[in-house]
Formats: sequence, C-alpha cells, structure tokens
Amino acid sequence: MTAPTVLPRRTRTRRRLWWTLGIAVVLLLGLLGTAMAVVALQPAAAPLTLPPAGSVAPAGPMPAQWRIASGSAAGFRVEQTFLGATSEVTGRTEGVTGAMTMTGNRIDSVEATIDLLGLTTDGKQPAPQFATSLETGRFPHATVRLAEPVSLDDAFASGATTEFSAIGELTLHGVTHRAPAALTARRDATGIAVTGSLPVHFADWSIAEPEGYGALGSLADHGTAEFRLILHAG
Repeated sequence: MTAPTVLPRRTRTRRRLWWTLGIAVVLLLGLLGTAMAVVALQPAAAPLTLPPAGSVAPAGPMPAQWRIASGSAAGFRVEQTFLGATSEVTGRTEGVTGAMTMTGNRIDSVEATIDLLGLTTDGKQPAPQFATSLETGRFPHATVRLAEPVSLDDAFASGATTEFSAIGELTLHGVTHRAPAALTARRDATGIAVTGSLPVHFADWSIAEPEGYGALGSLADHGTAEFRLILHAG
C-alpha cells in the first residue's frame, strides 16, 4: 500500500496563504459590488412638483398678499459617483416660511426662509453631508428672494399652469448670489403653487465640497437648490 504524499511545510504554508488571499479578494470584490449596487440603486427623491390641480377653477382678482403655507418644501440635489456607478444625494426640509406680494398678474416680491437644520435624506434621517458642508450650526437658514419682478400672462390667473424664468437671489452659507431660476406656477381656488430650481456651484458660496469616498468615488462640486412653495392669500 502506497503511503500518502506529505507536502513540505513551506508548500502547505504557501497554499494556505494563497487560499486566504483568494478568499479576501473574493470578499472584497463582493463588498465593492454590493456598494456599487447600493449607490446605483439608491433611491433619490423625485424633483419637487406642483400638487394635483383642484377641481374648482380660481375666480376673482388676484390678491396682493400671500403667505407660504404647509406643503412647502426645499432642498438640495448633488450627484455622487462610486466606481463608475452614479446616483443622486438629496436633502429635503419642510421648514419653509415667508411671503409673496403681487400687483395683478405681476409678482413683485418673494422671500422664503429655509430651515437647513431640518434637512433629511429620506424624510426621517438627518443629512450629515449637507450639514457638514453647509455648516448649518453657523448658518442654520438659507433664503431665496425674487431679485426682479416677473409678469405672468392672463391665463395664469384663470388656472393655467405657467412656466417662466426669473432671477433669484440665494443666500447660503452667509453668502448671497443671484442665479437664474426655472419656475412653474399654477393658481387654483385655494391658492398658488410654485416650484423652481437654481444651480449652486459650491465655490461661489464658499462651501466646502462634500466629502466623497477617497479614491473610490466622489461627490460633484455643484448641485441644485430646489423648492416648492404653497401660497395662501392673506
């Protein structure tokens, strides 16, 4: 009967080392693949949109004074990349207050104050990336103002959804800059709803770029500020 072959101790040690390294590589690739899938499939909040139109058409002259009411929201959207997989990080808050004044169909002024301390990523969890970059402990609020009056067509007063552009003035991180805003608005029997967005290049507002993932990925050096204002007369 032939005796079993016994490998030298050095060979056995080398094989164990290769097996250990192989298992570590497989685990690492699995973790990276899972992380890529999480980043690629991470659900981002959809852009803020107008609420459904009411069943009753608006009537009568346009009131002059409006206040921002419940249902308003604001936040930021930044693109992230991890090993080539791309998705968006969003932060939202419903802490929005302020007012708007009008003369007929002309919007004379809008000022909205946004509570940055209330930013969350999914309606529940805090948004630490935004809190760190925006230094919300020092600058807990942002403001959005209408820099120049905007006139809307007569169809808006009758309830038509109207798209228009305006110049906004965004105060963020203690810095104020003007930026073009793309807006959509609609009047119904209960009030006016407005959605809009402004581009934000972090360097313009002296904001530190959000921390990325080292050599594996990064967050963009710009983002989008977006908002939805629900306005009631009064």
